[in-house]
Amino acid sequence: MFGNDEDRRLSMLTARLTYQLSGYNVNSDLVDPQCLTVFSNLISKTVQLYFCHGNEDVISFEDGGLTRLGSGYRTLGLGDDAEAKRRYYYSVANVNMSHAHLITLASCKSSGLGKTESTSIAGKLYNNAADMVVGWYGDVRTDQLLTWLDNYHNALSKGYLVKDAIKDANNHLYVMFSGVQDNSFFYHVEEGLSAQEISELPKTNSKDERKLLDLSDKNTTIDEAKDIIISKNNDFNENNYEKEIVDGFYSYSEEKGYAEKENGYVNYYMKLGDFITNSGYVVTLDNNNNVEKIYDSTTTRASKLLHIDNKDNFKIEESDRQYYIDLAKSNVKNNEAIIGEKIVFFYDINKDEKKVYVTLNFDDTYAKSIETYTYSYDKKSK
Repeated sequence: MFGNDEDRRLSMLTARLTYQLSGYNVNSDLVDPQCLTVFSNLISKTVQLYFCHGNEDVISFEDGGLTRLGSGYRTLGLGDDAEAKRRYYYSVANVNMSHAHLITLASCKSSGLGKTESTSIAGKLYNNAADMVVGWYGDVRTDQLLTWLDNYHNALSKGYLVKDAIKDANNHLYVMFSGVQDNSFFYHVEEGLSAQEISELPKTNSKDERKLLDLSDKNTTIDEAKDIIISKNNDFNENNYEKEIVDGFYSYSEEKGYAEKENGYVNYYMKLGDFITNSGYVVTLDNNNNVEKIYDSTTTRASKLLHIDNKDNFKIEESDRQYYIDLAKSNVKNNEAIIGEKIVFFYDINKDEKKVYVTLNFDDTYAKSIETYTYSYDKKSK
């Protein structure tokens, strides 16, 4: 995992403790790998975690984004050795990965372009004999992926199988459009980090207070799940919650020969004025779109806030919207490369913090396909 900010350091600590408790000797870096010898050392490890930029055939640690034509060996990608040498990246196309037990590629599109693909870099590492590989087939937000990794490592530290640890991490409520629940699991074996019983990690994140309703034996539809939520929460309706449908989690094995859907998700985020919050519900669907479980992540404070009469502090003017979009665009040298934009005003109920997420999509002329900029919210309009 690479990067020097505090959130990444804390997430690295969680990962290190997880792997150490499982019996592994851990070496970790919080800097960009600079040369081919560093990559060859990293790729030789039994358990590997990469937190970085990426797409379906390359992961990159270059600060400027994806750069297969960069000035140093900072990318790990597919392609033959001659192409790798010409384009300055370390090729894993023909590397035997039979020594690798678990590889987690925490980056955009590492397991495919819009779907789980065996031709992706995650799929290639699996095809080259790695036991298990985890990746994402869409774009993911950096801060939410860090939170996802914390949940994933906490589950692994409790002895969960890797597949179950992914499912557990996916069942948490994140920020809308985070992309973290669109992931893939390639496996030759279904195991955890260790066959030994391991103790629970010291808690490095907030206590999980979600309430669970298991409906796996009832063939419940999504509409019926809404009725169940309403029966338990009178405040639940279309006006107070924002709905997000997520394609979800897929697994791939050589025996099956195709990507099989494990779970889809319907997320409901409570709204306060124009802000979306981290209070709500995660509805987990099976591969037939029947409801498997409902996770209730609402809080008492959220319910109280919903009933306050004056929500002016949660209203957004159009000028505020435009201000943050323009602020994000100011980071891009060529605005003509921008082909789409999305903005989310987010209120973290637990931390009492307002944030703004601006996501920009780019065409093929830009180094990245997507970038999300995060700002602390400060009302600009008067």
